[in-house]
Amino acid sequence: MYKLMDIKSVLLAILLLLSADLFAQSNSTSNEYAYKWKSEIIATDAPRSEGTRYRIELITVRHYNPNDPDLKSLSQHGKIYPERSLTNGNIKLMLGNMKSLEEAKVIERKLKNMGFTSAKTIRYREGFRVE
Repeated sequence: MYKLMDIKSVLLAILLLLSADLFAQSNSTSNEYAYKWKSEIIATDAPRSEGTRYRIELITVRHYNPNDPDLKSLSQHGKIYPERSLTNGNIKLMLGNMKSLEEAKVIERKLKNMGFTSAKTIRYREGFRVE
């Protein structure tokens, strides 16, 4: 039984990696790309900026509507980039692509005052989450 579980885990990991590779290939004309972060495979169309950048993680949802009026009101602070987990289906809504931690923290405080109490600043390097 133990070996069967190991084989299932290995097969699942291979399937996830293959699906991420196929996703990246099938979307090569768009800006979407996929990468591995911790135990998840993340797909996003956020910019792959050089160096270190910061984004604000607003919320995690199962379904994302880019026309949601509550989210549209945030456009003054930056663009929203959905990060879809190909592993579990969750979507993390990320705001902005700031160059400085200080700027990101100022926006994070504003968002918390607007009711996004779980907002947190996340660090990215070369477009990949490094938290």
